Amino acid sequence: MVGLFHNNRPLVLILLPFIIAGFVILNLYFPHHLPEETSFGVWGNHTIKYEWITILLAPLIVLINANLLNTTFNRNQFLERNSYIVSLIYVVFMSFFHSFYYLDGFAIAQVFIVLAVQQIFKLQQNEDARKLSFNIAFLFGLAASCYPVFILSLPFLFWIIWVFRPFDFRESLLTITGFTLPMLYARVNYMVFEIELTTDSFSSSSDERFFLDMVVLATVVFTFFMLSLKKLLQKMQIGSIRLRKLYSILIMLIFLSLGLFALEYFVFHKVQALAMVFISLMFILPFAFGSKTPRPSAVFFFYMCLIFAVGKFFIPFIQ
Repeated sequence: MVGLFHNNRPLVLILLPFIIAGFVILNLYFPHHLPEETSFGVWGNHTIKYEWITILLAPLIVLINANLLNTTFNRNQFLERNSYIVSLIYVVFMSFFHSFYYLDGFAIAQVFIVLAVQQIFKLQQNEDARKLSFNIAFLFGLAASCYPVFILSLPFLFWIIWVFRPFDFRESLLTITGFTLPMLYARVNYMVFEIELTTDSFSSSSDERFFLDMVVLATVVFTFFMLSLKKLLQKMQIGSIRLRKLYSILIMLIFLSLGLFALEYFVFHKVQALAMVFISLMFILPFAFGSKTPRPSAVFFFYMCLIFAVGKFFIPFIQ
C-alpha cells in the first residue's frame, strides 16, 4: 500500500475513501471514540439531532484535508516528483483523534488552517500581498472562532507574513481586520441566539483518556522526523531561498501547534490539539520514505502505526 501511494499514480487516491470508511465502520461496531455534546467554539455547544450527519461530515473533512495537503505538497515540488504518500500518512495519523469520527469545531478549524497554509504558500517577496494577508488572517480567524484556543495564533500570524513580506501598515491593518471579522460575526450570533458558552466551548473534544494513543503516535512521528532529517537538511541546503522561508513558516506553525497542545492538555486535560501539528508535518515526514523506492525502515514503522490504529478498536486495555 505504501508503494502505491509513494509513486506518481493519482488514481491511488480512489483508495482513500475506502480506508477512511474502514476506520469509521470499526469505530461504529467497536466504539473507541464516543459521540458527545459537540463544541463549535464561540458558535456554541450543540447536540446534533441526527448522529449520522456528523459521522458522515467528519470523515469527509479528513478526506478534503488530505487531498488539499497532498496537492499543496506536489504543487510546491517538495519532492523531485509527485507523490501521494502525504494523504495516506495524514489519514492514518488522524484516525487516532475524535474529530476523525465525529464532527466538532476543531475539525472545522483544521479545514480553515489547511486553506490558510495554501494561501501562505502563495506569498511572494516582491508582490503586493494585501489580498493574501486578509485571506490568511480571515481563515485563521474562522479557525479561532471554531476553536477559540487558536486566538493565540495572532502574533504568529504577523511573523508568518513577515517572513516573506517587509512590514507594511496596510497589510498589517488588513491582517487584523481579517482575523477580527469572524470573531465579530460569532459575537453577533452569540447575542442574537443567546448562546451559552461553557469551559468546553474553548477546547476540543478528545480528553486525556486517549493518552496511550498519543504516546504511540508521538513515538512514530518522532521516528519519522528523525528519518526525514537528513533528506530535509539536504533539501534546504540546495533549495531556493523561497523554500527555506517556507520551512521557516512550517517550523513556526509546528511550535504554535505544540504550544496549543501543551496549553490544552494542562488546562483542559484534552489531547486532540496535537492533531493540528500534522498539517505542518505533512511537508516534512514524507521525506522519511525517500525519493524513489520507499525506505524499508519508514515502511516498517508506518505499518506498526497502522496496526495499532486498527488494533486499538479490539485491544481491551486501550479501550
